[in-house]
Amino acid sequence: MRLEKLCRNNPVTLEKTATLRYAATLMRREHVGTVVVTERREGVDVPIGILTDRDIVIKGVAESRDLDGAKVSDVMSDSVQTISPNDDIDEAISRMQRAEVRRLVMKDELGAICGIVSADDILAEVGCELGLLGSLFKRQVKDEKRKVAPAERRLLFE
Repeated sequence: MRLEKLCRNNPVTLEKTATLRYAATLMRREHVGTVVVTERREGVDVPIGILTDRDIVIKGVAESRDLDGAKVSDVMSDSVQTISPNDDIDEAISRMQRAEVRRLVMKDELGAICGIVSADDILAEVGCELGLLGSLFKRQVKDEKRKVAPAERRLLFE
């Protein structure tokens, strides 16, 4: 499956100069735990960092930073792992493993951000696919039981 079908399009973004309080408020309002930090370059918003709710808590609150004074750039991860929307789940998993990250930012051919995919997104999709496969096995066993004569059924399935 290509990632463009799985990703969150139009991820929540902000600039590195935003305050941590603004970032936290934005995350709450948008119901997300991650925002992509972007910078405008040649008319295109390109990803330069990732900020998670955990970053705000561990590097902001726990370190007693002033949430109204500290900037996103103070606590964000500036190692952004990217992927193309044309890549597939296997490539995404491989990149996540190599980089030891749980999120990949999608960039289009111009380098502009066009989506984000998380390990949770992939896990949910794979889980659904496995569920469908599991239900196929259950139906086949049920059909086989129904086709077996009652006397044989007791011997085989009980």
